[in-house]
Amino acid sequence: MRISFILSTRRERLAGVLLALWIIIVMVLVVTFLPWFYDAVTVRFGVPELTGLSASLCQENYHQIVSYLSVFHTGPLQTTSFTFSKSAAIHFADVRHVFLVMQVLAVILPVVMYALVRHSVREGRLLWTRVAVWVMIVPGGLTAILALSSFDTAFTLMHKILFHNDYWLFNPVTDPSINLFPEALFAWMFGWIVTGMVIVGIVLWLLPEIYNKNAVP
Repeated sequence: MRISFILSTRRERLAGVLLALWIIIVMVLVVTFLPWFYDAVTVRFGVPELTGLSASLCQENYHQIVSYLSVFHTGPLQTTSFTFSKSAAIHFADVRHVFLVMQVLAVILPVVMYALVRHSVREGRLLWTRVAVWVMIVPGGLTAILALSSFDTAFTLMHKILFHNDYWLFNPVTDPSINLFPEALFAWMFGWIVTGMVIVGIVLWLLPEIYNKNAVP
């Protein structure tokens, strides 16, 4: 870590931090918006039993909610099988705001990073990519340890950080849509996010060596 920071300029270190943030954001967006990550475990996590709906209808309602989080969505939150209380609607609006920010950052950050390190990349200086790996290891590792020791604690902490109200505490009686989101689903998705970060982190760590081996003298 120290060597990577010493051998990187300030612009490169900043780009490394932004790259780590971008990777985390992209992993969250991929796992959230790709249908497979929900459809593959709908039955396994007992969502039909929790909701009283068929698996296909559970998936349809889930994807309608996820679609609401997209920057391309227009109109209010609506699903085939559920209506929402005022507090639930506010919470989903808060979640949408978080995801809109992430989607905007997913587009803007690469432009900023290019401006910061375009000369470094042209000159073959790629050690700054390892800065991104270390930045991901510290918060990612701590979060993973907390999640493994008590996912419920990590889940609650995340919501308290992201949201400044308690509307995320759904009552299944008044808002049965919460049954579409069992805790096991969030653990499953978190596991895939971490897996993606690990794979990308390995690639980024090896990138400078691969480039140097293949560079024309």
